Amino acid sequence: MSQIVIDFIIQNTTKIATALFGAVAFATLVNVVVNPYYSQSKKLKKGIVLLKKCAFGQSVFRFVESLPKQYLNQWKCFTKTPNVYPSEIFEFATKKPKVVLSWLYFCLGISAVGMASMFFVDQNSDFLLLALSLTVCLCLSQNFVKAIRQRERKKMEKIFDKWLCHMDAFFGKDFDFENMGKKIDDKDLNDVIESFDLLKKSTDTATLEKIAKLLQSKGLNGQRTVAQQQRLNLALNQLMVQSQEKIEKTSKTKPIE
Repeated sequence: MSQIVIDFIIQNTTKIATALFGAVAFATLVNVVVNPYYSQSKKLKKGIVLLKKCAFGQSVFRFVESLPKQYLNQWKCFTKTPNVYPSEIFEFATKKPKVVLSWLYFCLGISAVGMASMFFVDQNSDFLLLALSLTVCLCLSQNFVKAIRQRERKKMEKIFDKWLCHMDAFFGKDFDFENMGKKIDDKDLNDVIESFDLLKKSTDTATLEKIAKLLQSKGLNGQRTVAQQQRLNLALNQLMVQSQEKIEKTSKTKPIE
């Protein structure tokens, strides 16, 4: 029976060798194409874009939804830890290298061992040459895939560092997570702007403190739209200008002792 197998391999050496080396090339190509960091990279890039948009008044909830699952626990830790930057909490999540089509590599390794065994049985140098060539190709394939994985990890680390820089710039170390999703009602904004009329009569230096307390009491620490922020800025500017004029007028009319 073994002689029949040996004779079959000898008669079809070229076809068998082509199939074996073709299988090595296919396994190598698949491992090169499949990037274990692809999903994580895509989500981090999306998060960077969303953070840029958030800076112009859009909600940050989409950013939270874009977080890769590897960083969800670190995000929870960050939101519950006061006075820290994200970079002080977040660490790069290394993905354990996984060989795709490992079963095919295993079968090719068994084939190389089988070819070497046949050489000792039949003393045909073709078997030994094929076994050695297949072993070398398998080693080269593994090393090449390993080098690609290392390159993909370095690229992923650069994307992670960029993502982390944007998080530091946006969230800082005292981001108000309690009011992160709170929307400002236009009625509350109108009430605050109308209340500024009372502050116009103030001539002391505590005006800013009164404004802060007023905004907080009306719940305006939440997420304001661009239009709401523009209205608030305009009202604040008018208030501060008039308050400053009153202070200057009072200082000029105050008698010199």
